Amino acid sequence: MAAFLLASALLAPGCASLPDAFSRTPGIEDLGREIRPEAPPEYDVLVARQHQTEGRPVAAVAAYRRALAKDAVSGYLHLALAEALARTQRLDEALAHAQLALEMEPERREARALVAQLHRIRGEPEAAASVLLDAEGAPQDVEAAFQLYHLYLETARAESAVEVARWMLRQEPEDTRVHVTLASALERAGRPLEAEAVIEAALLVEPDSLRLRTLLARSKRHRGDREGEILVYEETLSQFPDSYETLESLADAQIAEEDYEGAIWTLTRIEERFPLDLSSTLRLAFLFFDAKRYDEAVDRFSQALAEKPDEYEIVSYYANALARSERNDEALAVFQQIPASYEHYADVRIQMAALYENAGDYAQALREIDEVLVFRPDRRLQLYAATLRVKLGDFDGAVDFLQGLLADRPEDDEILYGLGVIHSENGQP
Repeated sequence: MAAFLLASALLAPGCASLPDAFSRTPGIEDLGREIRPEAPPEYDVLVARQHQTEGRPVAAVAAYRRALAKDAVSGYLHLALAEALARTQRLDEALAHAQLALEMEPERREARALVAQLHRIRGEPEAAASVLLDAEGAPQDVEAAFQLYHLYLETARAESAVEVARWMLRQEPEDTRVHVTLASALERAGRPLEAEAVIEAALLVEPDSLRLRTLLARSKRHRGDREGEILVYEETLSQFPDSYETLESLADAQIAEEDYEGAIWTLTRIEERFPLDLSSTLRLAFLFFDAKRYDEAVDRFSQALAEKPDEYEIVSYYANALARSERNDEALAVFQQIPASYEHYADVRIQMAALYENAGDYAQALREIDEVLVFRPDRRLQLYAATLRVKLGDFDGAVDFLQGLLADRPEDDEILYGLGVIHSENGQP
């Protein structure tokens, strides 16, 4: 339920000023003193507020009723009671008192806003709108216009929301918040180019607004104008060179455009300005890896792992980057840190086998593959195991291994081809 704000002033027309005796909220722990028929209504208002502060809304309603019984023509008291009733979900009664408050004081904005809000909550949008519009069909004031704006958006009347927002902009052309309101309505109405024009107009009013530039870039991104989005970021950075959000968004846009070198430059800039930002360091690591700049990838993965040593996806990439930098011994040492519980553990062992093979340690490579085959049978791995047996000089073992596979799949082309290769290498054409 929407929050209802009490009037900022304690007193309103129809209520006398508070006596000095009630200039502070009284303690009401002694319930015998809470109800005081001889006290002025201001006393009951203070009691009601005490109950509200301490989370007793029903007791607050009772106190406001006692105050109203002493001053039935106070629009302020009807409004206060209406707000208290609304907090207890007694919406019909709340609306009745709010309407009385508005009838007594037609210029009281809080009363009008509450009546409209109660109609909205009750699912009566037309009744809410009628309260907020004047006789000519224009909003009563800017506050009423904001309520109308949200009412129209809630009821899927985006074009009406646009018109209300344009009315607000005519009243307050220098308020960039109103520009943003109009742009939002235009977006909802499916008119993004007009929305961007409104934001650009707001930037003429407030050229130093990072918020407006961010909204403009976001609009261009949503309609797929990546080049325009990137241009906005670049213009923004010329004015706000240390805007982390802008730099990060620019990197995202550059990656989306497959401008990886541009993204690397942007993320490096973030790294320089925000050295504690681990996420940018990690993104740089992956970009360097994809760009085959493995030494730089190794450096960034190492930095990331200093903070997250148990992120085994990062550990795996780190080991791969080491291997591709031809630092095989280091790569093997890193791979060995990955536990069997890691979801891609089989792939880790296969990569280790390839490193052992490259180092000429065919026996250890075969042990790695045989271990993987125990829990993940795979034809290509089986053929790889046969190849490693051949490299060990065990032609007969390789043939027997493949013949055993062929018994289950006698017409398997890959196994037959592998057998042919082994016979050829063994001088048996």
